Amino acid sequence: MAPGRVPVRWSRRPTSADTWTAADELEPDTLYSGAATLSRGEVALAVTVHLNGHFEPLDGKYHWHGRIVGDGVETLKLPDRHPLLLTLVGGPATPATLAEQDPWGNYRIAGTGTPPYRLEPVEVDVPLR
Repeated sequence: MAPGRVPVRWSRRPTSADTWTAADELEPDTLYSGAATLSRGEVALAVTVHLNGHFEPLDGKYHWHGRIVGDGVETLKLPDRHPLLLTLVGGPATPATLAEQDPWGNYRIAGTGTPPYRLEPVEVDVPLR
């Protein structure tokens, strides 16, 4: 081999069997889909939400987000001194933020901290030293 040349080792190409995933192995698209109330101050709207979330290890918080479907949501997008709250049926009022509107007229909603929906319990095994 000539000086200054690096040997190249070609690996095999991935096949469809390498990337195939069974449908039951996929995570659900949403953790909660259903009715909710979106409120700011004295204004409350009945909406439908599709929510999901994840734990973010960089800041140590749970981040939830989703899509909101309902009439009049744009009136709650205007800022005022009252917090925006999302309340699911039978759940606590959770602070939220409305973001951009999608081409279908729905709004993106997001929040940080305890989500408005119930999470499945997590079991963690910590090895003893």
